[in-house]
Amino acid sequence: MAEKKEYVKLWMSYESYFEPYSDGEVGRLVLAMMKYRASGVEPEFNGNERYVWPAIKRDIDESLQAQEATATTNRENGKKGGRPPKGEKPNWFTENPKNPMGFEESEKSHGQGQGQGQGQGQGQGCPPPTPPLPTGAEAEVVSDYLNRVNPSASPSSLDELRGFAEVMGAEVCRRAFDIALDSKAATWPYIRKILQDKQSRGVRCLADWDALEKKREFGKKSSAESSNKSAWGYVK
Repeated sequence: MAEKKEYVKLWMSYESYFEPYSDGEVGRLVLAMMKYRASGVEPEFNGNERYVWPAIKRDIDESLQAQEATATTNRENGKKGGRPPKGEKPNWFTENPKNPMGFEESEKSHGQGQGQGQGQGQGQGCPPPTPPLPTGAEAEVVSDYLNRVNPSASPSSLDELRGFAEVMGAEVCRRAFDIALDSKAATWPYIRKILQDKQSRGVRCLADWDALEKKREFGKKSSAESSNKSAWGYVK
């Protein structure tokens, strides 16, 4: 399983911080920064470096708070269907020549499927509501994404993925991975589009997704039969 990479920032202003100190004192400061970032335990200094440590500690604490705030925002965006689109066309999937998993539905049928699915059909095949996805399951989804799709994914995309996983489950996310890989379009924006589309249609588990596909196939079959009947009637 891929491990989350942690880091400590060395701001350019630290050059003026470190200038009065010896190489040994600077080395102890850097090691102390790494240990504090990893464990949260404040080091004990015996040398002159103890005088500059409070300023460095403050910078680390503020950086951690900013990272956590960003991660929380991205995770919540994922739960709500991802970040708002930046000027994309709402029918992006209908214009996509690869058209995975039946995204060719019209705007009219999209609205009907969403309203009826959430109110009537969607959720009938799902297990009873469960608490948010455990941390271990979230980690497995993230690890699967890193191993199969993008080993150097950005933290913001992984936070969004966790949000989608909490709402729709790990298996729905994995199916989106499969579609993207089969379509030779294994990027986070593409996968996010798939997940946003399914979430907007009321999908909350694989059973919902399967029901949505069956409904689409039934609609196509009924439309074809109606066309054939009309054609035969015209010939007579």
